[in-house]
Amino acid sequence: MAGKNQRTRREQEIWRALLSYAIVRPESAVVLGLTIVLGGLSLIFRWQPFPFWRWWYWLILGLLAEVGIVYTTLTDQSAGALVMRDLFRQEYNPREIRDPKLRRQMERALDYRDRIEEVIQKSETGIMREHLLETTTGLDDWLGNIFELSLRLDTYQGDPVISQDREAVPLAIQNLQAKLKLEDDESVRDTIRHALDQKRAQWTVLERLDNAMDKATFQFESTLTALGTVYSQVLLIGARGVEGGRAKRLRQDIADQVQGLQDVADSLDQAYQPAGPADIASMSVEQLKRLADEGEKRLGGQVSGRS
Repeated sequence: MAGKNQRTRREQEIWRALLSYAIVRPESAVVLGLTIVLGGLSLIFRWQPFPFWRWWYWLILGLLAEVGIVYTTLTDQSAGALVMRDLFRQEYNPREIRDPKLRRQMERALDYRDRIEEVIQKSETGIMREHLLETTTGLDDWLGNIFELSLRLDTYQGDPVISQDREAVPLAIQNLQAKLKLEDDESVRDTIRHALDQKRAQWTVLERLDNAMDKATFQFESTLTALGTVYSQVLLIGARGVEGGRAKRLRQDIADQVQGLQDVADSLDQAYQPAGPADIASMSVEQLKRLADEGEKRLGGQVSGRS
């Protein structure tokens, strides 16, 4: 039911976008301009192409021409595909992603989605199209999760504090170890040991965060491959006709991919947000170790299980 409601909402958005597109098309502008000019000539200068002509006849003709433009736009499959493509690129804009590789992968995901929609639009109206629409229910959620995951990875990869810590913490550990060897005062040595333990725990958190992001990156690439497989399956269903078993497996594959990406995104949120870059340095050794242990448990279970 939720999938059908989402599809209905999406179709309503597309219909409204198509209507707006029809109104602002160049053809509509030409019709509006001619109606104003010819109506003005007829009203002001009494210009009539025929003896029975009235100035407001131009308004009627203009309205009929505009209705024809709107109708042809709403029934034009190529116009529908263009509007859908624009809608998705506005909602999931790859330009929001700074990393070039992630941006290209998001473009690839959008391209697969466009191709799948083209197959559905080209299918004959009736049972086949409805079957394909039902089979690909969840595709929009999948694309949305791909976009959200790419934004998370992009944020992590572009985080300047994390990058600085990754370089600074190992150097700080080396410096503290050197100072510990040279220091004779036991109270100072205790202070250095505490600082050293904190830096080591911080490094453990950073390493596990790196591992989590690596696993998420592999999952991201894997789901793009799966999206390409779905496109191939949709082509087969469209070419061979309705096959209940194949369609059911495809729906389940899409649902699994959506859930898998959601699990990965939740894991990254747990690993990255609770201890942001500004917080890690101020945490105690016990807090850092507990964070590292929790991260190992969550990320090792959820992310690697779907890699």
